[in-house]
Amino acid sequence: MTAEEEEFFRRGRNAKSHTSAKNTNVVTYRISTGFEAVFGYLHLSGQAERVAWLADWCIKTVESKGKTRG
Repeated sequence: MTAEEEEFFRRGRNAKSHTSAKNTNVVTYRISTGFEAVFGYLHLSGQAERVAWLADWCIKTVESKGKTRG
């Protein structure tokens, strides 16, 4: 991630939320909100190619992790 993306991730992750995660732990929830902030930043700043690349990376990463589990 670029330094700017990392900043949006950090700020999104640390945002105080008035809701709580229903089906996951707090750490996973905060990481997810930070990641969503990065996607939002990229989308709103018109970086469609970066959004597509990041989404593809996420899908491949999740799929590869699922294959290694018994």
